[in-house]
Amino acid sequence: MFVGCLLYADDIVLLLPSCFGLRYLISVCLQFGSHWDIKFNPLKSQLMTFDGDNPIIDINMNGLPIPWASKVKYLGVCFLCNSGKTDLTDTIRRFYSQFNNIMSVLGKGCHEMNAVHLIKTYCLPTLTYGLENSVLNERTKDKISVLWNNCFRHIFRCCWRESVRHLQYYCRTLPMLHLVNQTKVLFWKKMYTNSNVLLYTLSRYACLSSRFMAVASQYGIHSLRQTVGSVKFDVWKFFTETVHI
Repeated sequence: MFVGCLLYADDIVLLLPSCFGLRYLISVCLQFGSHWDIKFNPLKSQLMTFDGDNPIIDINMNGLPIPWASKVKYLGVCFLCNSGKTDLTDTIRRFYSQFNNIMSVLGKGCHEMNAVHLIKTYCLPTLTYGLENSVLNERTKDKISVLWNNCFRHIFRCCWRESVRHLQYYCRTLPMLHLVNQTKVLFWKKMYTNSNVLLYTLSRYACLSSRFMAVASQYGIHSLRQTVGSVKFDVWKFFTETVHI
């Protein structure tokens, strides 16, 4: 199955296993642009290699070389060169900015439940954006978990070394890793029930992968035909069983 061209509005991604193939697809884009009076800007385009270092070779567009990059941003998600893992540096910066704005308005030590509601509504989507199909290393997982826990410590004025699992339980909020896993399962479920042949096929491969089985089986989820409410219930049940009240 060849999936070498991904498009969303005017954002185009070309995925090729060789520089020769990449040059060919770029020439196809230029021919299309020449026919329909569309000019591609090489300075707003970037090249990156997955599973290896960037090669020392020029790939041109409209007579100008396209720059090689250490990371690229597509649809708001940054991918690192070589590893292909997700870079959350900008995401975490935006999260802190939103959280600090909320706390500066509410004030520290008051309106705790309002603060929890606001960070879940406005800050959490920023932090979890794109994580449903991201590859995160253990260091990044630990970083976003600590960040999420520190929000509760700050709101409820807890010691920085104190566990906040009980606070999250009473606030009906999942810890970050459970939130990420729940998002992944729901994303795969959405693809599985999609009428698009490509998305459905990819979801079937995902269901057979060890990565999906490790995440889903942890919560007792063995089928993507479960309802959204059922998936959320299983994840919440798993979390509550680990919290000793």
